[in-house]
Formats: sequence, C-alpha cells, structure tokens
Amino acid sequence: MKKVLFVSMRGIGKRTKFCNEFFDELNKLGAMWMVSVHACGRWPSSRVAQGSCEVTTTLTEEKCDRADHIILMDTNPPLWQDREKYASKIQHWYVAKAAKWDEQKEVLKQYVRELVNTCDKD
Repeated sequence: MKKVLFVSMRGIGKRTKFCNEFFDELNKLGAMWMVSVHACGRWPSSRVAQGSCEVTTTLTEEKCDRADHIILMDTNPPLWQDREKYASKIQHWYVAKAAKWDEQKEVLKQYVRELVNTCDKD
C-alpha cells in the first residue's frame, strides 16, 4: 500500500482536506468496484490505486521516510533542511489562490487523479 503525505505548511486548509478526502473517496470507489466485479476484495492484478493518506503541517524524518509521495500544497514552502534528501518523493501542487473555489477543486481533482494513477503503477 502506498503512503501519501499531504503537507500544508501554513495550517490545514480546505484545499489539503479536500485532496485527502477525494483521494480516500477514489480508493473507496475502487475497492467497491473490485468487490462488485470479483465478489471479493482487491486482487494483485487490480488496476485500482491502493493508498493511505495523512495530512500534516509538520514534517519529521519519520513521516518522510514512511511516505511514498510527499505533496506540498504551497509553491513556496518555508525552508526545510531535508528537502534534497526526499526530492524524489516531493510534488508541488500549485493552485491559484485567486481562483474561485470550484475552479480550484477541478485543478485539485486532476492532481489527485494523477496521484492515484501513479500509486497504481508503482
């Protein structure tokens, strides 16, 4: 199972919560689909993403080591001394804060869908 760490450096905001909830919803729907098709839980050959999320405002070495993907919700997060160590796991998700909430949600949904596909392929 892939572990995703959603990081909001300036407090847990609605964008971070939305991404976490949408990721969980896609996993739930995928599991329900597998049950309806195969009459049992996930199969190793499944093309349905498997993952779990955690939302945080603080990064620790332990959290980063456990995570397969680290999602930074800010384009210019505060300095973080271990950024280079975890560079292969980090993704920056930019969403224009001036955009309306419905527009932001559509951008975030696309990011989450791509992440689900990435978790599926790993």
